[in-house]
Amino acid sequence: MNSCLLEVREEPQTYQTLSRKNFPTVYTFPEHKIQLVNAFEMYQMLGIKMDFIDWFSEQAEEYGFEEEVDFVLMEEGCFVYLSMAMTLCALDKSHVGKQIRLNFLAIDHQRNSGGLLIK
Repeated sequence: MNSCLLEVREEPQTYQTLSRKNFPTVYTFPEHKIQLVNAFEMYQMLGIKMDFIDWFSEQAEEYGFEEEVDFVLMEEGCFVYLSMAMTLCALDKSHVGKQIRLNFLAIDHQRNSGGLLIK
């Protein structure tokens, strides 16, 4: 098991949040250089009609997403890495999914270009 994920699980209060109105929050753990999105929050914003657990399980099975690689389960809920969140939004093929994905891409670009300021 990835020790980085264990550390995140042990210290969930160390995250920073990045959010824009009407978009899922991106939780950034600067000490681990990872970004996570609450899967349930994203699911709600996408307006998925089926039950969350059924939807998430179906996506994970169909597209080969793996726990500890693409998503983590914590006491606070199910969190997906930003790359998986972007993929799920693209797979949704909706206008809302496209807008959320573009928001995630902008956050990822800021982080990769060194322009992301975390207070």
